[in-house]
Amino acid sequence: MKFESKRTGFSIFLLAIMFVISCGETEMKSGVKVGEKIFSHEYLNEYIRQSGAQNSPTKIKNKIVNELINKELLSQLSKNEWLENNLELKVKIESLERELCEGAYVKKRIQAISERELRRRYKENISEYSEKTAKLAMIVIRNDSKNDSNTRMRTAYSRLKNGEDFGVIAKEYSDDVYSKNRNGLLGEVNYDKIDKEYSELVFDLKKGELSKIIENSSGIYLFKMLDGPFVKAKSFEDVKSNIELKLKAKKKEELLEKLKIKTEVVNNYMN
Repeated sequence: MKFESKRTGFSIFLLAIMFVISCGETEMKSGVKVGEKIFSHEYLNEYIRQSGAQNSPTKIKNKIVNELINKELLSQLSKNEWLENNLELKVKIESLERELCEGAYVKKRIQAISERELRRRYKENISEYSEKTAKLAMIVIRNDSKNDSNTRMRTAYSRLKNGEDFGVIAKEYSDDVYSKNRNGLLGEVNYDKIDKEYSELVFDLKKGELSKIIENSSGIYLFKMLDGPFVKAKSFEDVKSNIELKLKAKKKEELLEKLKIKTEVVNNYMN
């Protein structure tokens, strides 16, 4: 009886070992091992999904896995033989890894901002999302060595000062085809769309006023303020994505400040 008991115990022990071994074999059958690197079944499924082949036939999936194995073999070879001595490639690989990890972590920690919060920020900072516009007319005379541009503009300006119609003078003198065919009318123009050299000068005009003659490398300009200037708020929908980006950037900075308090950071870099 003692012998039978011992034999039974030994059999159970052998079965236990076989079970562990079979479990290990099952795990490996459903995964991949390349050198010391093990790719689990779940990893491979995700890799195939990211390759866009999750619904493809088994043959295609096996091909993708084999390509992964080949890439891993070459990757291990490069690391073993020369990656440590190739600083340029090492920096590129680590930079890419940091960007991917940072993006995933920030996306997880900084969730989508609610519509209510975005609208609240919009109302609180409405002046930041406003634009200055004006209804303008313009005469442009291009710089031309064959033509005395300055004389032509001074003549046009003088006639306007004497009360002649801006549209008539624009059609006679202006070289800008678009506005010339519309009696010099540019329409409603945003402040930011006017050349910075003379945007302040033009938007300081009162309704009905002519600007002084403005000359730059592209030609000689004369503006008339037809109406405005106006300050108009951009719609919430136009600036929604911009507000969201700013809020996420702010939350990211706050997160970084907290991390810097918890983590020792020593920067002794000197160029």
